[in-house]
Amino acid sequence: GFTAEDFAEVADVIAEALKPSYDAEALKARVTALADKHPLYPGLSK
Repeated sequence: GFTAEDFAEVADVIAEALKPSYDAEALKARVTALADKHPLYPGLSK
């Protein structure tokens, strides 16, 4: 169910993570937002 924008976000998160210096907490928040938007198993709680 990913949109083109979601794939662009994934690519940007990967690019940021590959930089020598990155904000791990900010990347974690972005990944969590994507996971919340597209749950692997709808209805499964954390």
